Amino acid sequence: MCTYTCEAGFMFENSQKTVTVQCLNSHWIGNMNLACQTTQYVLPKIEQADVNCPNGTNYRDRCIFRCRNNAIMIGQINYIICEENGLWTLPKAFCQIVCSQEGLLALNISYDSINCKVKRIYDMQTSYPVSIVCRLNCFRQYRASQMQTLHTKIRLVCSDDGVWIGPSCIPVTCPSPKIVYIGSYNCTNGFEIGPSYRFQCPGIAQHKYSLCKKDGTWSNRFQRSSP
Repeated sequence: MCTYTCEAGFMFENSQKTVTVQCLNSHWIGNMNLACQTTQYVLPKIEQADVNCPNGTNYRDRCIFRCRNNAIMIGQINYIICEENGLWTLPKAFCQIVCSQEGLLALNISYDSINCKVKRIYDMQTSYPVSIVCRLNCFRQYRASQMQTLHTKIRLVCSDDGVWIGPSCIPVTCPSPKIVYIGSYNCTNGFEIGPSYRFQCPGIAQHKYSLCKKDGTWSNRFQRSSP
């Protein structure tokens, strides 16, 4: 009886490391067409990470993984190694989905108003865990996008995709003039607070001016002149 064993990183066609053959009546019983082949490793998949194997996926090769933009790495060792059995070593770090502080600020909220229910991950200054609830205030002269009134407080939740869910803050604006004035006023900033706007009553040569105030109303009403 003879036993054949492939070296580390190699296997027989049937994915076995060892094959035994027996000599009986001057004849070998078993498969004698033996050939050790390189162990086939499947490209590893790590949640929320991109994996790079610069030297391939053979025995003892190392693959490096890096977290995607909506995740941070928990742990220090960001690589795995091909083992002799055709499997990968277990990763000693993982990628956790988070919502960024930059994502909050992009919604036109006041930094000083950020009030979240739990602490940031490992006290990091720019990341918040999934499901966290934050309450915030809009910038001055901004209001909550889902409110008709000048409501300036919003509530946001970090979703499973690493995206903040909830309203944003939009500039406070004054209502557009009535349809009879279309073509008779000059407003270049979309009715935002601050600049004055020139308007002219139909059939009247004199121009008038109105200012969009902080409460979203006009300082001078657009009134239609009597003919």
